[in-house]
Amino acid sequence: GQNILPSLSDVPAKTEQDINGKEAPKHVKLRKTYRNLSVLQVQDIPNKSIWKWKKWGFYGNSTLEREYEEKTIKGDKVVIERTTGLMWHQSGSSSHMEWENAKKWVKDLNSKGHAGYQDWRLPTVDEVVSLLELDKKSNNFYIVPVFDKNQLYIWTGDGFLKHSAWVVSFRSALVTWSDIKYRNYVRPVRTVR
Repeated sequence: GQNILPSLSDVPAKTEQDINGKEAPKHVKLRKTYRNLSVLQVQDIPNKSIWKWKKWGFYGNSTLEREYEEKTIKGDKVVIERTTGLMWHQSGSSSHMEWENAKKWVKDLNSKGHAGYQDWRLPTVDEVVSLLELDKKSNNFYIVPVFDKNQLYIWTGDGFLKHSAWVVSFRSALVTWSDIKYRNYVRPVRTVR
């Protein structure tokens, strides 16, 4: 009899679960291109639970299993979230500003190369909602304590009608729109994978 080796397809691949003894985190791709979104479209975004519907948005939290890692890269603090493959600016802007200035703030951040990267951007509503926690826990905000608490509410890159854009509040877990002349904070994001 010939000694026939099994082909590779017959050998079961070792999964992360086999190696670590625990389930590998589910990777989720979130929308990263900006759109003008209606209230219904925002209420319809995936991976969230709505506690209270509002005619201008909703109160809610993310339903994703998230895994945060705080890192300092080239002297700059960032937070990597493994499930979504996103890297967040740990603190964001120290002051609030109009939407156009928020875009300029991110552009300036890119010219400085924060954490060695030049592809920071305003997050989409989907991406910011992925940060919303169910409980205020110990820090009195609907966001994990690994983030700076100064940014109570932040701009997204998504517009609403002609002169408004979507914002998310970490103080109240409210997703709503704001006139672009109003002043909100900035917490930039970039895609890791």
